[in-house]
Amino acid sequence: MVYLQAFVSGLYNASVGITRPGYFRRDNMRRIALFILPLLLLFFTGCADQATAPDLDVTASFARGGGGKPDKPKPGDDPGDPLVFISIETSNWVLAGAFTCAIEETEQVGVGPVYCWGNNSHFSLGLGGKKRGDIRTPTKPVGGENFLFSDVQLGQLFACGIKAENSDGTGPIYCWGQNDHGELGDGTTTRRSVPTQVASDEHFFALDLGTFGGCGLASEAGGVGDMYCWGVGGFNPSEPTRVEGGPKFRDLATSYATTCGIDADNAAWCWGANYTGAVGNGDTSETPVVHPVPVVGGHTFQTLAMIYDLTCGLTDGGGVDADGYEYSEGEILCWGQVYGTEWQSLTPKRIDPGAAAEEMPFTALVPGFCALGSSRQAYCWGPNTFGAVGDGTASGSWNSWVDAPTAVAPPGQFKMMGEKNNHTCGIDLEGFAYCWGVNESGELGNGTTHDSPFPVKVAGQ
Repeated sequence: MVYLQAFVSGLYNASVGITRPGYFRRDNMRRIALFILPLLLLFFTGCADQATAPDLDVTASFARGGGGKPDKPKPGDDPGDPLVFISIETSNWVLAGAFTCAIEETEQVGVGPVYCWGNNSHFSLGLGGKKRGDIRTPTKPVGGENFLFSDVQLGQLFACGIKAENSDGTGPIYCWGQNDHGELGDGTTTRRSVPTQVASDEHFFALDLGTFGGCGLASEAGGVGDMYCWGVGGFNPSEPTRVEGGPKFRDLATSYATTCGIDADNAAWCWGANYTGAVGNGDTSETPVVHPVPVVGGHTFQTLAMIYDLTCGLTDGGGVDADGYEYSEGEILCWGQVYGTEWQSLTPKRIDPGAAAEEMPFTALVPGFCALGSSRQAYCWGPNTFGAVGDGTASGSWNSWVDAPTAVAPPGQFKMMGEKNNHTCGIDLEGFAYCWGVNESGELGNGTTHDSPFPVKVAGQ
């Protein structure tokens, strides 16, 4: 039934979208196709055998595959040392095949091999070879144990990471997976089953990916650098190209067609698609904003996060939002539009923390969205069709949206979290990975394909 609702909703949103002037541009037609085609596939293949209740007490073995039940160890299997992770990320478009990647903890602080699991139909897991089926637990490192990353980010059916070649963790960007639209940044449209360097010799210290491309910040003294982008929104080249007309940046965020950065003074700048107001310049336009423009209001931010047509920032100090509300450091301001709802603001507007107010100020912000409170308790809101909010509930209806930050069920406290987009993951205080939400391709990493509305432990730990 969920897939039927998704299919109908997808057709409705597509029909509404095409009424906007200029919608029949190549990038928008591609966006419609990439939304509807996976829905058709899921509708015709996924309705017959859907799990209605997850086995939440399961701990899967450290092995490939698993079907709907956890794998059983085979005679002679060596599970290896337990995995401990320092960071984790989730793919940003579930309907095209979701997957998850995490960096393993090593003796070298902040650097380690990357493990990926979930959908591998387009070599998204970076494991080489010809195998394209789902892999439901961590198996082997991307590029091998000696291929060390300081950061890994996931797009739609592809992933990229910063290969740590310097003592500070900076280095070139390597990507793998789908490349039909040039999302790997190597100037080709050839899919890569193993990490392949983008067409740039720059060394980077920050990275973020959108649907069909990404951006990175080149390493420079002082913690700021030039931004290089490729493939974002269909109007960037297929090789990393320096963003012109803006300042140097210390942090960045990007989505399907909009990109933002934080400068050395913690002010936000955005550019790209702005038909919903996601650029934050107080206006909307069917024509993309080509160069970075300041987000209006004089706000300063610690970090930014984006999903679909919405941009949010974690405040760096106090100020006044679009409605005249006085906010403090560690609160969340958003601008743009909440997909599938009537919420829209062309300038930064405070998000009511709800029950999370006692945990203020927030210490981290995750796209999709989740935030960490002062005790490291996680609070999530936004899409909750499959239980990605993590409080033990799942709406089952398409385009559902939880308005207020809601406490994630135990373990609940995390050192860091990955992007929330129908499945969510976090690293707990001991370094163990937990995931929750949709699990169609084994993206939760516990060896099953059962959805879970609250955290389940990733296998191999």
